[in-house]
Amino acid sequence: MATPQSPLSLPCRRSNPGHFPEHSVSLKRIKYPSATAFSDNRGRCLIANYYRRRKIEENYLEYVSSIPETTMPSIESKFAVFEQLEKLEITLDKLPSRVKKAFLLAQLQGLRYNEITDQLQVSSSSVKQYLQQAHNKCKKIQIFT
Repeated sequence: MATPQSPLSLPCRRSNPGHFPEHSVSLKRIKYPSATAFSDNRGRCLIANYYRRRKIEENYLEYVSSIPETTMPSIESKFAVFEQLEKLEITLDKLPSRVKKAFLLAQLQGLRYNEITDQLQVSSSSVKQYLQQAHNKCKKIQIFT
């Protein structure tokens, strides 16, 4: 059985509920004997931070330059993807809300038929019909070929 803590070791929240000692400002005396020593130490820390950040930036730039451009999509391919997404959005907005929701649950969240039936509270055959309807519309705009 653990012995109870002495009241002196308890946090002061007990006596003052709004006070959090971990947020208190420490009024300890600075360990530097003079302002010059403090300034020197602060200057050294700033210089060390500058060189550390510079090294991180150099490493990042080196990494980015080492990536072959073939792995990065071109502006044209990005534009084509955005264009297709825009077409998809317009097409999905024309669908009934349950069809759209079933399609988004299947495509974006990766849910299976039975999980979609639970969420939409419809039969499995309805979910199958909703997804077929959405896929047929997407085929018409050549999203899924």
